[in-house]
Amino acid sequence: IHITFDEFVTLNNPNGNILISPPLDHSPAYKLNGKSLIIKFKEPLKSETTYSFNFGEAIKDLHEGNIFKDYSFVFSTGDDIDTLILEGKLLQAADHKPSADFFVMLYSDNNDTISFDSLPYFVKPNYITKSNKDGVFKFSGLKDDNYLIFALKDGNSNYRFDLPNEDIA
Repeated sequence: IHITFDEFVTLNNPNGNILISPPLDHSPAYKLNGKSLIIKFKEPLKSETTYSFNFGEAIKDLHEGNIFKDYSFVFSTGDDIDTLILEGKLLQAADHKPSADFFVMLYSDNNDTISFDSLPYFVKPNYITKSNKDGVFKFSGLKDDNYLIFALKDGNSNYRFDLPNEDIA
């Protein structure tokens, strides 16, 4: 992927700031060349799948350091881009305060091998997004399907509930 900007930019921790949905097994390589950002994948992409890149705070202009906040790039490996959207707000059960920086994960509701409540232990999600400081999350580029949803305060960023201090809903 080549994304060209109208000015020179820098990248701020792309592996930590860029959220790719559906998640990949290996982070792509990011390289700046002039005013272009080049993204090279280290694995084949799924066929007939819409991918969404949310750049968070990863892109800054070179001279002023202004962040190009929450820029997203969506593409499909098929003929059509999936367009369904799911959004909501994540709140703590105890005090109803917003839950920031939780991964919100969607799983296709067609898994016959694992019970639904075990999915976050063993399976990477089909789609992923993150809640903001107000607890708000948004998925875009979804296929028309039935999903199971979980939220996880992921301590090691592997999209699995596998540490004793991780919160899950």
